[in-house]
Parts: sequence; C-alpha cells; structure tokens
Amino acid sequence: SLTMNTATLKKELSLRLLEAVSLFGGEPFCLALSGGIDSSILASLLTSLAVSFTAITVGSDEKHEDLIHAQILQKHLGFEHCISILSQQRISTDAYEDLYTAIAGFGFHNVISADTVDEMLGGYWMHQKPEAYCQSVNVDRLGYTFESFWQLLPEKHLEPMELYAKKFQINVGLPYLGAHEMLRNIPISQRVDKTQRKIILRELAYEMEVPAAIITRPKLGLCSIWD
Repeated sequence: SLTMNTATLKKELSLRLLEAVSLFGGEPFCLALSGGIDSSILASLLTSLAVSFTAITVGSDEKHEDLIHAQILQKHLGFEHCISILSQQRISTDAYEDLYTAIAGFGFHNVISADTVDEMLGGYWMHQKPEAYCQSVNVDRLGYTFESFWQLLPEKHLEPMELYAKKFQINVGLPYLGAHEMLRNIPISQRVDKTQRKIILRELAYEMEVPAAIITRPKLGLCSIWD
C-alpha cells in the first residue's frame, strides 16, 4: 500500500463527518466525547468546519480521566459541554446503556460517535503484542490480529450499541466507520508499531493542535466509566 498522508486522512474524515451529520436532517446532535484522541479529533474537525454541536461526557465522578481530558479540550475549543456523573447506586449491564441514558437525558436523539477506529487503526494492546493474540507461527500475526478485531466488531460493539440506540430512539453517526475503506488500507506501519498505536491519527492530532495531554494519555475503554 502507498503511504498515507495526514492531509488526505483529514479530508476523508471531514467528508465522512459531514456525511454523518447530514443524516440528522438539521436536527441538533451531540458528540460522545471521552477525552481520548479519537473523539477529540472529531470535536476538533467539527470546530474547524464551524459545525455547532454539544459534547457529552460520562464518568463515575468529577475526577474520572475522561471528564478531566474532555474539559481540557472544551477549554481549548470552546464547544458546549454536558457532563453526566453516574449514580453510585446504579449497576448497568452495559456501558452503552449508561452512555445512551445520558444522551437521552440531555434531550438528544442524534449522536456522533468515534467507535470502530480502534479496530481499524490498532487501538488495542494486542495490536502491539500480536504474538499474545495469535499463537500460530505460520501466519502474519499482526495482519491476523487486525482482521480478527475487524470481524468481531459487529458482535462486540456495533450490535450492543444499536440495541441501546434503538431503546432510546437515538440515531448514531459513525464517521470512522464511514471511512473504513481508507482506514483499512493505511499501511500497518502507519497504524501501529512497538511504541505506539494509531500512529497516523496521533500525527493528525498534533497537526490539528489537539492538546498533548490528550494525545499522550493512556487508553481507557468505555467500561472505565464505572471505575
């Protein structure tokens, strides 16, 4: 594959983001903002495109890492921001249930989400340790790991997400998934190596002046909102 440049990636993500927003028919929408690199890039793109949005962040308390980093980005970009602190008494069966409960609670029926980019650009630790995921020495372990995560995406993430989106009558836009043809063709050397994951996305984040604290923070999954 030819080397991908960040300008091309930015253009594609911008187009897919606008495409996702257009499906909301001009109605208000929110961005599920974890304060991680994936959703922070989407917030930065929306801001640069002058598209109005409200970010929603969910956490177990005010000191949760997602809330801290989402607030760093909010101060940097100046968008509207709603925060949902989970009740300690409530025990959910799925983190998506908490997220969509919060989204519906703030009155939104449309959301942009950064889901699916980890599967395509190597967001999991096993992308850096493919030998721990695949024991066979007769296959391209890294390629196998990427393809396995991609194949598991519907069952592990998209179907649970759709379940709760339907429950709360929320339309979900997935711009990274919309860009899947490009993202899955980015050379693996630009996606992950032994020192970092989602390499090209981090390069784009630096170019877009996403705060370094967000770019370099350790990855947390959505389930961390219970911590």
